[in-house]
Amino acid sequence: MRNEKGMPTVSEFEEFELGMMTNDEVVDFFQRLVDFGVIQHLQGTYQRTLRQLVQAELVNLPPKG
Repeated sequence: MRNEKGMPTVSEFEEFELGMMTNDEVVDFFQRLVDFGVIQHLQGTYQRTLRQLVQAELVNLPPKG
């Protein structure tokens, strides 16, 4: 399911990198990275953060298949 906010923006990437997002904003940002297929092109901190959010059941991965 896609978030109505749309594709993550460059300014959101900057806010995440600078630690300027609230926890809720981070969750929303990462869900949109997943929903729009952007996360698969990112590495490092993004993949580690995604893993933590998925394990905490805060972000949903798309169904396999």
